[in-house]
Amino acid sequence: MFPNLPNFRDLEGLPARGGVIGPRRLYRSDTLAHLTASEAATLTDAYGLATVVDLRAEDEVARYGRGPLGAATAVRYVPVPLGDITDITDRSSFYLGVLAQRGPEVAAAVRTLAAPDALPALVHCAAGCDRTGVFVAIVLDLVGVADEVICADYALTAAAVDAINERLRRNALAEGEAWPPDWPDGLDWHPAAPMMARALTRIRDRWGDGRGWARANGLTDADIAALRAALVIEG
Repeated sequence: MFPNLPNFRDLEGLPARGGVIGPRRLYRSDTLAHLTASEAATLTDAYGLATVVDLRAEDEVARYGRGPLGAATAVRYVPVPLGDITDITDRSSFYLGVLAQRGPEVAAAVRTLAAPDALPALVHCAAGCDRTGVFVAIVLDLVGVADEVICADYALTAAAVDAINERLRRNALAEGEAWPPDWPDGLDWHPAAPMMARALTRIRDRWGDGRGWARANGLTDADIAALRAALVIEG
């Protein structure tokens, strides 16, 4: 589909309590920094892309840029820098940390998805796995997608990990950096449904459910209803 977006997918068709996520409402992917001009044009012209939610840290954006969907395009750009999350012991604690330590910023970005003319929107970080994974998970939870469906969508990223690691390797070697880096989980780490399931359990333990997190971070019931109306086809 997009050779330079190995982790791109449309969330179309995911069941959402009495409905489904509509087509071309919400996309998720890895970084857009390496898109070709042709791929960018396909996203805007064929896929109708209106909004990009960029979850990369500020230093990542400065280092790699935004690619051809930069400031010169009409696509709305929503930066939500999710760096410097502390007290991390594993990936589920990182996901919880994003929602706890950057809750207002994440909530504000969630609200933008229901704004007029915001859709289709694409959410991405560097690999489209961790930060994108937890952002998409909370959005799907808020509109009524079941945990097992959220976890299954998260696990689809595993198919893109090898291609993303190869891109990271090329970038590191081009910049004179050591490869492989000293990653605690190793290069053979692939996301699996139980990882997200543990994070969702921790979210329930902390806030009761996704709506509890949303209310704690400034989202109202009207905001959540507007989000569902924007993303879900009822019936």
